[in-house]
Amino acid sequence: MNDLTTQQANELVAKDDFMGAASASDFETPRLVLMQKMSELVEAGKAKPGDMVDSLTEELLGDCEKPISIIPIGLAKTWFRSEIVKGQKEFWKIEKFVDNPTLPREGIASTEEDGITRSFMCVNDLAMLWTVVLPEQIKRDEVLPYLLTFRGASYHAGKKLVTLIAKKSTMAKKKPYEYVYRLSSVKESNDKGTFYTFSVAQERCATKDETQVAISWLLKLRGGV
Repeated sequence: MNDLTTQQANELVAKDDFMGAASASDFETPRLVLMQKMSELVEAGKAKPGDMVDSLTEELLGDCEKPISIIPIGLAKTWFRSEIVKGQKEFWKIEKFVDNPTLPREGIASTEEDGITRSFMCVNDLAMLWTVVLPEQIKRDEVLPYLLTFRGASYHAGKKLVTLIAKKSTMAKKKPYEYVYRLSSVKESNDKGTFYTFSVAQERCATKDETQVAISWLLKLRGGV
């Protein structure tokens, strides 16, 4: 980069409206991920099973001893579709639930690769993708929404969150972003081994500042502004 180009770049960064030029579509929304024994960060020694981690920064947000407070601002239902390879699920793609609401739990799927159609056994996991903001980050004025996925053993927690929100909407005429919910990591076991799931509970009413920030992000994400 020559001196002129460097100077021009520095001037652009220095402008007060630098971030104002970015729209919602320019952000990479981080995921709030629950670590399992085989998670990459766990295998790399950067996290432990049961940790709740920011996928973008790898920051520890919570764990089995420290729940996370969340404010929900959006929901989408999707299918996580996986190919069965040697008895194991390998992620294939995500599909919107509304585009194909009657997918079976398992079945034959096909895809075209280099002009050749290939069929394979596919497992379809229904998932809820919530968009949430964290009150703790609102306090620090460091807010960026997270995608929070409930599927598999954690799908029940997603349904519970929907039920809690629906109850408040019906009985108290409240919007989802007017309440704070507690997201916990819970250790469970079955005949396949030990794993971690999400658990959800109602915590408290959101403050005025928290509600305003949640609404602001909701409008940004809906309008792309």
